Amino acid sequence: MIETLKNPDNIPLTEAGLGQTVILNCNASGFENGLFFWYKMNYGYMVQTVATGSFGSVQLEKHFENSTFKVNNMGNMHYLTISNVSKEDEATYLCQAGGAYKMVFVNGTNLAVNGKITLFLSSCIKSVSLGTEVTLQCSLLSEKKKKESTDQCTDEHNVFWFRAESESNPGFT
Repeated sequence: MIETLKNPDNIPLTEAGLGQTVILNCNASGFENGLFFWYKMNYGYMVQTVATGSFGSVQLEKHFENSTFKVNNMGNMHYLTISNVSKEDEATYLCQAGGAYKMVFVNGTNLAVNGKITLFLSSCIKSVSLGTEVTLQCSLLSEKKKKESTDQCTDEHNVFWFRAESESNPGFT
């Protein structure tokens, strides 16, 4: 059985700058402490299990082992440390404690990472005859993390095109 706290609370916001270290804590005192979990939840994606533990021994899941994430605990106080935070670390983090028959979400934190957003715009205006086919091009540049081996962006991005049908009624393409 999984149960949430009786009175739903807003999840607090924690803000950090790019490259900073963030320590999230979870006080599991008063809860049966046989099992413990840290979760990372990004809107629109499946929940990721960051760490699992039982009877005081908590370990990172394989996906997070060689990352900037670290877990430790002192008694019933559990800590999730994220070093060198990046935009990819923005998420809701939840901790869960309990026993085999009853698990409770104890605490949650919304992590927002503040950083410099660089936007380069260049436009080229060309007149074409009505009915002529045109090709539009848009490029998105992203900084690559040192550990990554691909040049692909890790996050999903959206691009929207607009056409100026008239000054008062632009069209969405």
